[in-house]
This record gives sequence, C-alpha cells and structure tokens, in this order.
Amino acid sequence: MSVYAYRWQGKPADLPALISRILGDAYFVWTADPAELRFERGPLVHPLEQGACFNPNGEVRWVHLGDEIHALILLDQALDPAMHAEGIESLPGSPWPSENGRVILQSLTDRQVHPSLSQYPHGQPDGDLQARWVKHPSGWRLISPRRFATAGEGRASQEDALGEGEAHPS
Repeated sequence: MSVYAYRWQGKPADLPALISRILGDAYFVWTADPAELRFERGPLVHPLEQGACFNPNGEVRWVHLGDEIHALILLDQALDPAMHAEGIESLPGSPWPSENGRVILQSLTDRQVHPSLSQYPHGQPDGDLQARWVKHPSGWRLISPRRFATAGEGRASQEDALGEGEAHPS
C-alpha cells in the first residue's frame, strides 16, 4: 500500500478551494494556532496557522510561513495531472509506502483532561482516529489521518464516517 505525496505553496485565500478540489466536499478539519485548537467537519472556512483536512482518500496539511501557506498532500490515488497546473508538485520518491493503523483518542470525559471541546467531529467524546502510517524514503515516518471512528469500530463506509456522500480526489 502506498500514498502519493505532493507539495503546494500559495496564498491562504486559495487553500479552501484547493482542498475541495482534492478531497471533495466531505472531510474533517483540524486547525490550530497558539490560542486555539478546533476539530470540525468541512468545509474549511478560515485556515489558522496550521492544520489538516482529511477523509478516507487522503489528507492536506498546512502551515503558514510568512505570507504563504505551505501544504503537504498525501493521497491514496495519484492526482489528475491537470492539478499540477495549479502549482502542485509531486515529491521525490512518491509514492511512499504506507500501512493502515489507528490512534486511540483520549477520552474528552476524563477529568484529568481539560479539553476545549466536548466531542470529536464524529459526535462522540472518545473513539479512534483511523490513519495511514507513512514512511518517507529517507526513513522518517508520519501519521496521515483518514477518519474518526467509534471506539472499536471496524471500517465504516465514507457515508457513515462523514454523514454525507462520497468524497474523491480530483
């Protein structure tokens, strides 16, 4: 199993439309800056300092550097070559090897946790984050989120995961 890796650099105002063209209209969003962390369902309205949008087909994560957004795009299928005209570049060694995995989310009802949210975007205070464990050719690894799931839940359909129609890469 592999993921196709790309990079994009551009204006913050261009990021939401780019994400919709890549992931479709059904995806989860996490955004953060030093004062705030938000988890929600898409669409992305205002990108904070850093964040990610993801669904079972892939992830777009970004960070503000100066006046620009620098984004890493990880997808289960190669992008349509026409997307390269929008400034998206394939990264060296792509596709990168990956495997399915999961992260157990910390319960938001735990009294030792003082979260700023009461539930994750799938409507529960706990559960799993299903992800891809991605290995870069140089050896470093990263976790690419794909969907929230109820604790112990097997793979659900895209429709169940997001409560909307299918999403697909362009």
